[in-house]
Amino acid sequence: MFEAYQSSLLGLWVILATMVIQAMVAVRMHRRQEGGYMPGILKPSLDHSSIVFRTHRTFQNSLENIIAVLKLETVWLLMIIILCAYFGYKVTDIYSLYASDVMGYDEVNSANVSSLQLYLRPIACFSIGFLADRSNGISWIKKGFFVTIIGSLFFASGILIAEQQIFF
Repeated sequence: MFEAYQSSLLGLWVILATMVIQAMVAVRMHRRQEGGYMPGILKPSLDHSSIVFRTHRTFQNSLENIIAVLKLETVWLLMIIILCAYFGYKVTDIYSLYASDVMGYDEVNSANVSSLQLYLRPIACFSIGFLADRSNGISWIKKGFFVTIIGSLFFASGILIAEQQIFF
């Protein structure tokens, strides 16, 4: 089940492992500081030349940066876009199956539907990319999601039956 997400899970694991290692190094250096250890309190005399200060700030910066990045709306939109693009790509594998099993096409015509979709993808991508460069890109992303949702609901609702040749 996780084969498709292996690289994403590996990336998340590397981020988490990096933060754990930074925390362990910071705690170890903090406990070794001269003049005694006080949990959670750095001595005000420490500056950038101190390894204790640098390890503590490195760990704190990692936490602060991840929290700040996850608060950005654009990051969440990019995550959704990547997820939807992945699902959209995986759905192309079943267009021919949908055309043959649901729409009642023979194998040759269902393969034609699938190959036509694959040939139309670059044309659609370049066209939308060109329009997005000339205008507001976010509005085109929202329009694309809207069309995708409406199209998915249209096919999933069963309104389209095998005898209709509108989309194929």
